[in-house]
Amino acid sequence: MQAPRVLSRTAAVFAIACASAGCSGGSVSLTPHRSETSPSPTPIATTTPATTPVPGATSSAAIAAANASLNSVQTMYAALPHASLSADLSTLAAQMVSSGAFMTATVSPGGISATLANGSPAVVFADHIGDDSNKSATPQDAASNAPLARMRRLTASADAAETIAILVNTTDTSGPFNPANQALIGSAVSAAGFNNDQYAVNNGNVGLDTIANLSPGGFVDYFDIATHGMVALSPLGNPYYLWLSDTPITSAALVKYAADYTAGNLVYATVLSSGAFLSTSKFAFTPGFVTNHVQFGSGAIVVNESCFGQNAAISTQVTATLKSAGVGRYFGWTQPVGGGYADQTDAFIWDRLLGEASTTLNAFVTQRVPPQRPFSLDAIQGILGSETRAGAFGTSSNTYAQSPASGTYPVSNLQVTDLGGESVQYPLVEYGLPSISNVAVTEDPVNPTLTIYGHFPVQPGFVAVIDPAQTSAKPITPTSWATNQIVIPIPVTGTGSKGNVIVQSTYGINSNPVPLTQWTGTLAGNENATFTGMGGQAGTGSGQITTNYTIDFRADVHPTVPVIDTTPMPQNLAFTAIEGDSTAQVTVLTGTFQTSDGQHSAQMALSPAAGTLAVGPPPFSNTFDIGARAGQPASCNNSMAGSQSGPTTVFCPAVGFSSAGAGTCTDDGSGLCASAAWDATGTFSLPTASGDGLLTFTMNPETYAIAVTETDAGENANLFETSTYVTGGVTGTINAPVAAPNDDTPALRTHPPLR
Repeated sequence: MQAPRVLSRTAAVFAIACASAGCSGGSVSLTPHRSETSPSPTPIATTTPATTPVPGATSSAAIAAANASLNSVQTMYAALPHASLSADLSTLAAQMVSSGAFMTATVSPGGISATLANGSPAVVFADHIGDDSNKSATPQDAASNAPLARMRRLTASADAAETIAILVNTTDTSGPFNPANQALIGSAVSAAGFNNDQYAVNNGNVGLDTIANLSPGGFVDYFDIATHGMVALSPLGNPYYLWLSDTPITSAALVKYAADYTAGNLVYATVLSSGAFLSTSKFAFTPGFVTNHVQFGSGAIVVNESCFGQNAAISTQVTATLKSAGVGRYFGWTQPVGGGYADQTDAFIWDRLLGEASTTLNAFVTQRVPPQRPFSLDAIQGILGSETRAGAFGTSSNTYAQSPASGTYPVSNLQVTDLGGESVQYPLVEYGLPSISNVAVTEDPVNPTLTIYGHFPVQPGFVAVIDPAQTSAKPITPTSWATNQIVIPIPVTGTGSKGNVIVQSTYGINSNPVPLTQWTGTLAGNENATFTGMGGQAGTGSGQITTNYTIDFRADVHPTVPVIDTTPMPQNLAFTAIEGDSTAQVTVLTGTFQTSDGQHSAQMALSPAAGTLAVGPPPFSNTFDIGARAGQPASCNNSMAGSQSGPTTVFCPAVGFSSAGAGTCTDDGSGLCASAAWDATGTFSLPTASGDGLLTFTMNPETYAIAVTETDAGENANLFETSTYVTGGVTGTINAPVAAPNDDTPALRTHPPLR
């Protein structure tokens, strides 16, 4: 669990005070709003506000006057020629002042910064005017910009401690924003597991109340906002950043947020429209308003889909304000960004973060077949500037970190500022959901272990191995946990010994499942030998040994995606040894030997006491083993797990056994049976790893069935003491593996819950 986070708001207020009033000489002064008792305004370029807030600013008359002045701006703008946005804005600013409704009006990036007749700051958003690319598409034909009347919480619990907030302007129906897009993204996030008692996904509007109520008793880990954005200028000419809210300018709202208004965190605003949509006046708010009301989780992520969020004029101020409130990473655009492009980039980030299994995010971006596993935010951030846009929103020569130039606006770039979000004690899971690349078993007859490779949160969580028939699985506490590797104990056989491996964070977010596949089969070993010596005497002999192996073994052979947005790579078939419940039995043992002089002989036979052999490793009595050996020839894959060069469907293990009761040897008293390599107890030696005894396991990559052959001829190099020629070998076919991979394996996220 994350430690409780107690954050000071002093720094946040300080930062926005600097933004709106300017800082000099090391001192700070707030910019209060002008008093209504000031002298009558004259149309001058700049003015210095009074040192006290505007008396009577919440009166019905004052609010009506402010709304009337702001609404008149759209009427003025509608009468302009619209040949050039810059010319329109310059003309409009002059008309605003000459009308007497405004004391000042100055064109600034994304709009006009002004003061009303009573001295109150006001702004006119024009960030989407003249930029056709700012229209926001929707992947659903029937979807519309219908406002989200209230915040929609996609969770079973209203008291979740961690919130993912995805907010959008719901009142501008001129085209830049489409709440349906944000709703689809929120649904994908919720379906990926962020809908439990710990997490909530909030799709909502950009109303002041919505923002103020995001984190009651909890923390916001991921804050995404899509609305109008601009760089405003204070009366002293200092730039600061503003978002447009969905909250109308009313007396009640002004009273409720009086402290923010006095501190300069709220400003009167309107937005220009070039279409039939007639804008109405709203409050605009600063990053300081957000940090005053939102309790961010330590290292929180803020994605600003609005225009100018990382503009050079305000980038340092905005990031400093967010950092002071605990934000760990900030995404923003340097210039105006197309609504559809911003939505597609946001969807791309979540698509790669969750793993490409969402049926809603594929409406925005192209997903790979088969879908890939989840990747960390760092990995995603690394390719935003190199991958070109592709998907249902259309393809483009621009990357996901670019919004094309349009109208008078240049190309807008997505700029990311790392504020140390992953340097906190327990970074948020949104920096990288649990993601498994591949797994490998270290077999032991009693205590096998499973090593899981991939990307994992810093804080240790749990693991489960879910059999195909299970509806849930008991979490396993790892014996070791690192951000790139986890080790757990697993059973020798039975429940939890094979199936989908899932890593779960402490807050219940699951990884992609990776199949630990199990094969069960019977191999027949049949070998014939001729030999020329026994018991120190020369002669001729021949013999036969037949051994049946009933074995279980397991491995990860699913196609893995080691690097984000690359083609899945096949994995080697490899296992260190067979499972501890495997057995073997010598079923035939015959042999004869005659000395060269014809005077002595010996006979070998299967012992009546010959029993079942247990999994080794040999040469311990009554044991056998089939598994990896060092120094295998080049045609084998050297038992290396994961994606390796060379063959990926061939594995060459060695086989050997040592049975104290397999056979008997009788002679005529000549001592022939007293050999070290062959005696009455029937002890057999091990094969050499690079010669006799090597098997070839060839896997069919479509069915995952395995054909087994032994072409090197000979389980034992010195079978019957001094073999000179051995024929036969181990053969068999192992079909129908349990928990075999399928086409969706790399990212499949539908799986039973842990209990």
